[in-house]
Amino acid sequence: MSKFPHDEFDDVPPYQQGEAGKHRAPAEASTGSRGGGLKWIGLLAVLALTVGVVSYFVLPTLRDGDTEASDQDQAQEESDGEDEGSEDGAAEDGEEGAEEEPTGTAADTEAAVQVLGYEGAESEAAATLEEMGYNVTYVAEWTYDDVETPVVFYPAGSEEHAEDVGQNLGIERVEENSAWSSVAVVVDGDFAE
Repeated sequence: MSKFPHDEFDDVPPYQQGEAGKHRAPAEASTGSRGGGLKWIGLLAVLALTVGVVSYFVLPTLRDGDTEASDQDQAQEESDGEDEGSEDGAAEDGEEGAEEEPTGTAADTEAAVQVLGYEGAESEAAATLEEMGYNVTYVAEWTYDDVETPVVFYPAGSEEHAEDVGQNLGIERVEENSAWSSVAVVVDGDFAE
């Protein structure tokens, strides 16, 4: 059979009936206890994947519906409160409602505002905005192409917020620019004066 001479390792007794191997007991091989453990691991893996899929696809749609409903409820409550307040105020005072003057505070404190500038003016503008309650997320020196300053850039859909920022800083130029993901204020050294 082989080219090698016969030695002591070639004399192996044949397996007997019911014997699974020298390193295992016959009872372990016949019960299949390892297969049961794999079954539970497989079931847990399927359960984890199901929870992950549900939380990724289903829960965000439920959350969006709840947010829209709560926003509508809040808007309805505010309009009801304004109607009641204006009727009560007019009846008590006998005067027509006087308009409130702007207080110079942020209309939308959650939306991010980036402040960039020349000659260190950006830090003063950022401090002014933070005092007014704006969410200043980025302050840096303007390193892009030269622009006429001061100016407020905003992405589509943020015009009202940008107008508010410009008004509170005394900046008249407010321009839509799709290059920005949030409102960006660009000031120069004249702003600090």
